[in-house]
Amino acid sequence: MDDTNLEESSLLVARDKPQKVEAKHCYLLGAPEHLFWRSNMGDEGTRLASRIWWTRKARIKAEQRMLRYNAFFNALLLWYSFSAVAASVYYLNIATGDQTAETIWLIFSILVLALAGFMNGFRFKERAIQFKHGYEELSTLYVRLESQDLGASDAAEEYREILALSENHLQKDYFAALCEEFMMNDATDLDREPKLYVVVSYIFHLSAGFLTGLFLVSLPLLVLAAALHM
Repeated sequence: MDDTNLEESSLLVARDKPQKVEAKHCYLLGAPEHLFWRSNMGDEGTRLASRIWWTRKARIKAEQRMLRYNAFFNALLLWYSFSAVAASVYYLNIATGDQTAETIWLIFSILVLALAGFMNGFRFKERAIQFKHGYEELSTLYVRLESQDLGASDAAEEYREILALSENHLQKDYFAALCEEFMMNDATDLDREPKLYVVVSYIFHLSAGFLTGLFLVSLPLLVLAAALHM
């Protein structure tokens, strides 16, 4: 789900920050970049600036997710390959004659080969580069809009064009951006804050990712335990 569709959703509480800023900048404390709100941008420009800024944050989270997946699965395939080779050497030279265990490890080795081909199709690193290009373009667009070098209608058109250049981020990327910005900054400096559903979803995805990774890393040990008890 695109964050542009979530702007008016009941999942968020949006506060009208520009009315509280008297022609001054409102800075996101502790952030490497700043979120500016100008009272003379107008309501349309302010809303568009908010969408651009939060979309950029969500795309950054999407890039980080792709890079994390790429590093994890590369390490996982190395671990699986080592486990399969070690098991093959063991059953060929030490525990010979255990046909059941040999069959289990043969199936595991085939699984490793299939998984390697399957994961290559996801192109995690290439997709991360696309996300990075997208949020860099959004950053440039945001600065042009904030400095009033670009009108709101032209900025909206360019915003749609930038979004079309790459795949969309996931809803969980937007939720992660929303929750983490809220935790790292003063809530009064943000125009959105997460409601309970967003926080629960964010925690759920973190927990599910951790447990899935733990299971995948433990899989060779589980196969070994199964082979030893056959």
